[in-house]
Amino acid sequence: NVAAKVTQFKGDYGSIEQSADLRITQRFVYDRGTAAAIENRGILAHFDPKAQKLLVWDTTQAPIPIRGGLARMLGLAVSQVHVIAPNIGGGFGPKIMMFYPEEVVVPWISKQLGRPVKWIEDRHENFYATTQERGQIHDAELAISKDGRIVGVKDVFLHDNGAHNPYGLTVPINSQCTLIGPYDIPHYHSEFTAVFTN
Repeated sequence: NVAAKVTQFKGDYGSIEQSADLRITQRFVYDRGTAAAIENRGILAHFDPKAQKLLVWDTTQAPIPIRGGLARMLGLAVSQVHVIAPNIGGGFGPKIMMFYPEEVVVPWISKQLGRPVKWIEDRHENFYATTQERGQIHDAELAISKDGRIVGVKDVFLHDNGAHNPYGLTVPINSQCTLIGPYDIPHYHSEFTAVFTN
């Protein structure tokens, strides 16, 4: 179930690890989280059988990929599909995922029936079905000099992708690349293992 192992470094943490005046180690456990926008997801689809055109209102942050995907999946030309993404009142990431099953099923049902179909997610459905992210367990170590300067950081962590991962390694690499922030830390070693879980 290992998706990837990635190591990045700056300087040579191994060369200063034993000679540091003080080393502090700590485990940090971050549970998986999700955004909970005030407005849940919703889709209204209307396939016009006479014009052979599909009109979709979708609370998405990605209307162009949704349009192309719907055209492919429903056997339509891109010119036959129009996706409107109204002001969504906040997305915070989960509304950019392509595709949620509902984003295909609702337009498909409209095409089958030749009439408008609407689906509005309730909060309960939102908590169960919205994508989640960033379940991580970090084993971190700071190497500190006697004058109080952080001379090195080592971080080894496990990243929980969940059962599938639509974003590749973006989230764990972002964690890895931003961990030391803007600070002048000469030695940094980070490695992660990304795993699929159910």
